[in-house]
Amino acid sequence: MNLTSLRHQFSYGVTTMIIMGIFACTPSRDLSGYGSTIKRSSTAGSLYRFSDSLGYVGRDTLWTAHFYNGKSYPVEGRVAVEENGATRLLRSGRWKDLDTTGQTLREGEYVIGKYINCCAHGYCSFFYNYRRGPWTFWRSNGQKRAQGSFLPQRRHMATSCKGGDWLWFGEIDRNSWSFWDEEGNPETPSDEELRLLERVVFDLNGNGRLITLSRTKNNELVIGDID
Repeated sequence: MNLTSLRHQFSYGVTTMIIMGIFACTPSRDLSGYGSTIKRSSTAGSLYRFSDSLGYVGRDTLWTAHFYNGKSYPVEGRVAVEENGATRLLRSGRWKDLDTTGQTLREGEYVIGKYINCCAHGYCSFFYNYRRGPWTFWRSNGQKRAQGSFLPQRRHMATSCKGGDWLWFGEIDRNSWSFWDEEGNPETPSDEELRLLERVVFDLNGNGRLITLSRTKNNELVIGDID
């Protein structure tokens, strides 16, 4: 085999590996537009027992307080347990958030969802929270703020994979909710206020840094820092 032939084979092999690498980080889409059909889970980072049809099927444990910015906030609920036994603020099931005085601020059900990022080693599974079913929100003065049911919808979010992914996210239908001002009078919140009520806060990477998942006015999901 001459030198020219060897060069052609080497060039072909490198090109093939590059193309394979590109497609390995591009999730396939199902025909109904409901997002990634990837079935592989991450082999790095947080590992949870998760079923594509049943959702989170792993263990959970009771939490009674959450520490943030040097303060302890009482809570009543459970968080998911990783396969290595670690825990973080990834809520599972019925949950009650309280302020530092013990006043209930939010109460309802959290669900754990999963989406796909493309990492250096391949696909990575990331886990997040969204709300589902009946919820009640209170103001710090004890006055009820909002009450109704969250309806999960599929929404698109940009990720490190080409085309992003589609995530379940609990949304508010204002026609089926009730809202009150600080004096207890019925009110009509703005669309921005509704999106703030929909926003969820959780620990994405297990490092104690809380982040938010919210819906934009264009119905795209975005992850950001907590205010």
